[in-house]
Amino acid sequence: MKGVLRRAALVLAAGGIVATAGNAVSPVGLAWGATPRQSAAAEARELGAEPVEISAARTASRDRTVLLFDARPRARYEEGHLPGALSLPARSLDEALAKWSPILAPDQPIVVYCAGERCDDSLRVAELLVNQGYGNVKVFLGGYAEWKLRGLPVEKGSAP
Repeated sequence: MKGVLRRAALVLAAGGIVATAGNAVSPVGLAWGATPRQSAAAEARELGAEPVEISAARTASRDRTVLLFDARPRARYEEGHLPGALSLPARSLDEALAKWSPILAPDQPIVVYCAGERCDDSLRVAELLVNQGYGNVKVFLGGYAEWKLRGLPVEKGSAP
């Protein structure tokens, strides 16, 4: 019995070492010790986009000189989105970006959001925008979930 327990402990320890090493070299590894928001903020900065809080999203929603993009799937956008937001779904990015490119300028202030802290769609959209030469891209990390949690108004329906 003692030998079985010893072998089980060795297997568990070896598995932990392999998992830790794999996580360390993985491009999508877990950021141990960091909250999802801290990890997302660091990733946004690495992509060249500035992470912002809800106050900046509220300003973008009110100020029509800032483009506010919802990176969630189109159906989710139609169910409810931040007022003034345009649909730029991460899953059909090239097609959606072609639709909005006539109103985009290289220095255009842009705020992108998605479902919430654990959603990577806004980061994918921000990365594409930065790579396309847009230099004033921000990511609202709290996303739609934080907006709703705060009881702020939403719009429903499709984009223009």
